[in-house]
Amino acid sequence: MKIRLLASPSNIVLLRHVMDYRNFRDHFALRNEAELHVFEKFQAARFLTENGCQRIYANVPIELRSAELRLKELMADVVGERDEKEVIVVFCEIEEPSAELLKHLDSLSRAENARVILYCPHSLDLEPILESFRDDFESGKFAIETFGFSSFRMEEAFKEALELIDRLCSETRVKMLLPLLVNPQRKSNYRKTINPKLLYENLSFLRSSGLIEELFDDEYALTPLGGRILCEYMAFVEKVRRTLEEARRQGSLGRGEF
Repeated sequence: MKIRLLASPSNIVLLRHVMDYRNFRDHFALRNEAELHVFEKFQAARFLTENGCQRIYANVPIELRSAELRLKELMADVVGERDEKEVIVVFCEIEEPSAELLKHLDSLSRAENARVILYCPHSLDLEPILESFRDDFESGKFAIETFGFSSFRMEEAFKEALELIDRLCSETRVKMLLPLLVNPQRKSNYRKTINPKLLYENLSFLRSSGLIEELFDDEYALTPLGGRILCEYMAFVEKVRRTLEEARRQGSLGRGEF
């Protein structure tokens, strides 16, 4: 048994969709669909993009066939095609597993060319599914991807993010970090614009945070983690800036300072 996509051009997820949540939402959100479910689909599409799928679809019907016999048609939230041989079917769940989902999984467990991913909050109880399809999970045919935006995990995630923002939200640290995106810097370069006391304090702080490292005596560079975090932070700040500017242009946000 194999699955076949019944996709139309409107189901195709383009790069611009996975780069911007609003763009994805405008194109793929269904009427009366919970916002969390739309966000899960967006995250799932990004996950498939990052994991090598050449073609990605959302809200797409798929058909199960055996030889020339059509057995069943079902709707998948997100689907990715990889290497023209494997189809990855994603179901985004925001509530406890339903009987309909169990039926879909039972059908897909027999599809030769399909892998299945359940994308859901960490808080969902998936034990019934794990028990029912243990062999499929152990073989890797089925997998679960969770995100932590629920209960205490949401609090932890925000706490970590806010602590990171606090580390980067400093004029002195920004002055020190941005030049490192170009090349390593020596203390003598920093002393031209930064008070020596602040310089030594922040060098120590950034090293202990794992954002920079000392290459040689008196020369510093971003760590791989520091480079990635700094660029992610810059992208986040730029996205927020653009969103606020657009809201102000449309008159949906006051002009007070933030």
